[in-house]
Amino acid sequence: MRPFPSSGRRLAGALTALALSVPLTTGLAAAPAAAATVWTPYDPPLSGSTLQRAVGDVLPFGPSDAFAAGAEYSPWGDAPGGPRLWRWNGTAWSGLALPSGAETGGEVALAGTAPDDVWAFSRHVTGRHPGHHWDGRTWTTGGPGLEDFQPVDAHALTRTDVWAVGDDRTDGGFHAAVAHYDGSAWSVVRVPGADTLGVTLHAVRAVAAGDVWVAGTAGGQPYAAHWDGRAWTRIATPAVPGGASLTAVAAGNGAVSLGGTSATPSNRAFVLHRTATGWTTTHPLASAGRLRSLTYSGDRLVAGLARPAGAGDCGTACVAEWTGTAWTGRAAPLVRSEAVELTGIPGGGLWAATTSSLDRSEHLARSTP
Repeated sequence: MRPFPSSGRRLAGALTALALSVPLTTGLAAAPAAAATVWTPYDPPLSGSTLQRAVGDVLPFGPSDAFAAGAEYSPWGDAPGGPRLWRWNGTAWSGLALPSGAETGGEVALAGTAPDDVWAFSRHVTGRHPGHHWDGRTWTTGGPGLEDFQPVDAHALTRTDVWAVGDDRTDGGFHAAVAHYDGSAWSVVRVPGADTLGVTLHAVRAVAAGDVWVAGTAGGQPYAAHWDGRAWTRIATPAVPGGASLTAVAAGNGAVSLGGTSATPSNRAFVLHRTATGWTTTHPLASAGRLRSLTYSGDRLVAGLARPAGAGDCGTACVAEWTGTAWTGRAAPLVRSEAVELTGIPGGGLWAATTSSLDRSEHLARSTP
């Protein structure tokens, strides 16, 4: 999940670490040649004609079912806004009621394994972030253990194996931590360096029960940690001159990739590909700016990107596909796109949340395999 307008993230500290006993890939596998991407727009409804839309998370379960979390806001402050949820039925988006007590103006992160197993994490009117679970009909508060945890991203491997990253707020401070749901309750543990480095976590991806990755930043440099089923270990990543933050984790075809944005050159996207000997660093497109997302469409690793400030519309500079040896630019979802965030659809295809330079709102579009 990425922040909605006006929200921010904190940064901090550094450490040298070793990478041991972690599943590795043996190389950067080449993907088959791809056909041209064809996008079809499908916008979620707005509750007012003067409102604009921000899309934070899309959670697809196939071509005919998906959930999306976002927000409505007024750039002129003349209409109420707040968090929104939408449901896709294969033809159109419709509004879905928020969990009871979800606070206006907050963020919502989604995770789940099926249309009757969806987790939504948002700020509650109590100031806490308890998490809520959708069983296909109603929302319920999601079990004990999250009372003092503030999540920013989540991923569900199974109904009884759900992971979230964020901050442990037990003492009122911000301590990077991971929350885990085992089917009955949540447990929270701080990641290595959380109390000494000021780590900030942005992304989590569960590959298997004993193979979970989290990514973020520490001391202005990339931070990654791995769960092997017994303990969390910080994983060494290449230092980035000028500093950088990791904001995405993608796993597919036996490979793990971490994506982020470096400060020098100014706001340039980069991707770390895990290999048998460590990491290989690539840059999706020379003309791209920030990384917005990293995901798989079938067996293809794809990156969603934002154009640098003042650089104009995307063209083929906001969607990049990894061939195994290089990144190739693909057409953006909208003619006047300025930034694109992508989510892979099970079975192939993509959902794209794209910022339009025409109305400054965000729109959703879908590609099919």
